[in-house]
Amino acid sequence: SSKQTALEQNLNGFKQTVSDTYTTKAEFDGLQVGGTNLLLKTKTSDNLIDGMNKTGDTYRGLTVRGGSIVNGYQGIWHYNFGTNFNYGDTFTFSFYAKGNITNLYAYFYGANTDYVRVAKVVNSQGRSSDSGDGNSLFKITNEWQRYWVTWTLVDKGYDKNVNKWMLLRPDGSTAGQKVYVCGRKKKKGNRATEWSP
Repeated sequence: SSKQTALEQNLNGFKQTVSDTYTTKAEFDGLQVGGTNLLLKTKTSDNLIDGMNKTGDTYRGLTVRGGSIVNGYQGIWHYNFGTNFNYGDTFTFSFYAKGNITNLYAYFYGANTDYVRVAKVVNSQGRSSDSGDGNSLFKITNEWQRYWVTWTLVDKGYDKNVNKWMLLRPDGSTAGQKVYVCGRKKKKGNRATEWSP
């Protein structure tokens, strides 16, 4: 009957809304939350190995770095995370970005070839991989947006005393394209949270 069909459609719509809105028990059981920003001086965008210049602008009170890139392999932001990690740790790195570069990659690699590798990479645009250097591709827009990537480290092997480095780089982009970043945050766990000092 038409009433039964309408009821089934409403029920299916309700199920979809619940599925889209609420987490499953399995997702909840896998949730890892930590709020402390493990990166230093992110409000002023200082304490880097190297990176693009500060622009003199701010976004949400956060100092912006960026401008026109010189080439597709220029470091936008390069940070020494040190050895503040353990095998199997999961970290989520988030940041604001905008620009017209072709690609923006985030990396979590090491100071030499024996660094502890990344076992799993997942980002806010649905891309995932098992890339050992943690590389994760983002396609950014000309509007400020917050992006995130979650890295899970291998549970054994390699040298835990080798510093881990973080890098944002416009691999494959063209000289003259523009990119701007600010508000970087790295925290333990697999959920991105808003910037905090």
